[in-house]
Amino acid sequence: MRLHDAASPLGDLEAAAARVVSRLTGQRVVIQDDNSSQGIPDLRIGYVDRRSAVVEVVADMDQEYGATYSALLRWGRGIPAQISVAGSGRMWWAVLSSGANVKVLQKRLPAVMTQLAETLGDEAPGQLTPLEDITLRTRPEFALLTSLGIAELGSRPLGPGEEAVINLTPPRTYGSDDVSWLQVLEWISSCLNGLKMQDVREKLSQSNADERHVFLAATFTSPWAAYYGLADGLEGLPPQPPALPPEITHLWLWTVPPTGRCLAWFPDRGWFEPQYHWATQ
Repeated sequence: MRLHDAASPLGDLEAAAARVVSRLTGQRVVIQDDNSSQGIPDLRIGYVDRRSAVVEVVADMDQEYGATYSALLRWGRGIPAQISVAGSGRMWWAVLSSGANVKVLQKRLPAVMTQLAETLGDEAPGQLTPLEDITLRTRPEFALLTSLGIAELGSRPLGPGEEAVINLTPPRTYGSDDVSWLQVLEWISSCLNGLKMQDVREKLSQSNADERHVFLAATFTSPWAAYYGLADGLEGLPPQPPALPPEITHLWLWTVPPTGRCLAWFPDRGWFEPQYHWATQ
């Protein structure tokens, strides 16, 4: 199970969360969910004073995005994955949409891109551009690219000794620099109180633990304000407590991938940044 989790698009998030919780608390943290039961929380904190504490580790990620990202990771060349398009005479970059079938792209893209290069000529896009904004977008090759899951396309002429390839990357996330902690707090509330987290709330409630933690990771498919704000867009700490459902007593926030700031909220100490309060090294 650990090997399977390590191969996921987020890496072994449970193990990473366990290390963070252990370093902050100075307690032994056990990864206990072995899928033998639906009601076992992911982690258990072994407090020496015998109070009970469990942690559920969750990522706010669109499933189709996760599948596309995982397929690119399994390619063996990392991100971006590359397909040779020797007949195109250019270096290409393509941003995939969520749910794109990477295996189909491997088989069909070389011929499609070769034909597209001939069609576009000097009008081939330079910087990454959404397909609907590219000149000659009415050509049938663009409809085919869209059906294959390509959302954005960019290119440049080949340099000396370069091989013509198309570099595939997962869907991008971007937005305004004008984000606020209130937007992050709104995301926390909607995420943890929503239907997608119902099983998480039920699992924590059934544990009857004294402390019921959620370790929540924002991803590329979370709202931009949440991902960017937690990663590096906001300074300081949120100005008010999170609106947690009653099943959750403690909250941890992180961003993956890549990892950004980690924040935590405990009812007895409010918001803080764990890395400045480690009990262990």
